[in-house]
Amino acid sequence: MKDKMSLRASVRSALLIIGFFVAVALIRDWTPTTAQVTPTKIAVIDTEAVLLRSKIGKAMTVELEKVQQDSQRQFKAETDPAKREQIKVAAQKKYNDTRDRLLAQADTKMTPIINSVGREMKAAAIFRKFESGLIYADDSLDITNTVIQRIDAATP
Repeated sequence: MKDKMSLRASVRSALLIIGFFVAVALIRDWTPTTAQVTPTKIAVIDTEAVLLRSKIGKAMTVELEKVQQDSQRQFKAETDPAKREQIKVAAQKKYNDTRDRLLAQADTKMTPIINSVGREMKAAAIFRKFESGLIYADDSLDITNTVIQRIDAATP
């Protein structure tokens, strides 16, 4: 009987040891150190800089300044205070409508270029540098200059 118990204890011990080594082997093969871990790439873009420095943005600025100058000329030429107030309100509406139209046109031209740059660098996401709640981003993540170069190359 003692031999039977001793045999069972030996078998049980052997199975525990084998189980331990199998578990260690499985865990070792599934750890992140041996798995293919691909870091997620992100990028940031300073959209304000794109609008200020690209050909599209500079053309927008020129057109908006022209609208503003025309409105100022009309305002200065009018002497009636009631008509001046009407001119002021109309001028603000015209400026806002022109700005919104130009921004929509710029967005239509810029978005495919931004998306293309993102695809080329295999970015999982592109954030607006100052408008997304982003607190810090290394300068190496900034695609602003690349996007400006591509927009300017695509703009006559």
